[in-house]
Amino acid sequence: MAIQFRTERRRRRKRIDRSPGFYEKHAQQLAHRGFIQPVFARNTEHGHNSVWRKWTKYCKQKDRDPEKFLRAITKDQIMTFWKWVLDQYTGVRKASTLETYWKAFKSIYMVHTHQKLDANTSDQVNRYFARLEIQYRLDKTKDEHGTLSIDDLLLVLHYHWVLDTEVFPDEEQRVLLALLMLFAAYTGSRPCSLVDTEEIRYNSQQSCYPADYNDEPLDLACTAESEGAIEFEDDTDEEPPGPGGSLKEILHSIRYKHITILAVRVGDRSVLAMQVTIMFTKNQQKKPQP
Repeated sequence: MAIQFRTERRRRRKRIDRSPGFYEKHAQQLAHRGFIQPVFARNTEHGHNSVWRKWTKYCKQKDRDPEKFLRAITKDQIMTFWKWVLDQYTGVRKASTLETYWKAFKSIYMVHTHQKLDANTSDQVNRYFARLEIQYRLDKTKDEHGTLSIDDLLLVLHYHWVLDTEVFPDEEQRVLLALLMLFAAYTGSRPCSLVDTEEIRYNSQQSCYPADYNDEPLDLACTAESEGAIEFEDDTDEEPPGPGGSLKEILHSIRYKHITILAVRVGDRSVLAMQVTIMFTKNQQKKPQP
């Protein structure tokens, strides 16, 4: 038997009564807009931009417009581009790197053309990769990912608490860092499932995405106030997030609300246990699995 001591703070969203013609207008606007752009993680966008820079450099040598050339590209031109990449970028030594570039290229193609690359074209390029791997002697081995044993974890925590001389901006962070190490060990979670690991880079490089990629969400100016919103009972004073969400709302990190402390009865005594809900798993935007 488990006794839960933490009290849930539920916050219900507002009920909105729309005007009779609202949804019909919304459907018309969706039809007018057409293709809905996919949403990529920030680190994925960095990878796309890296491939886009290679593509624009290739098009510059051929005196072609990158976007127009991409929309009208054929499988033969795609194959030639990858051969050019291997000729120009000698640091590409692994077959997995080429496969990652190819995956990013297909995403860029979909964003610009509003459709996926033809399955037959994709299959032909994949077969061509097998020839490139032989010709350029690309390494097909997989990198080993070592696992942390309980003894390794003990050494890391000992260094953290006893030997580390670094000063934290807030000493509470020292406690939280150790807690995150334990979470990672006990749940087998990747670091990005526990803390926000997305990179923020500021540079002058041209983005690979067209102008309509960052369009604001559809809004017919029918706000909750103008359409007669009815607010349900709410037991918290927190304000709901705005249209884009605050930094607090979009930070993909584990929080105190994802942790439940339980008192589990074992024999004639109670033992404290902790239940951790991992919300931000890989591909959680496509297939959320808390």
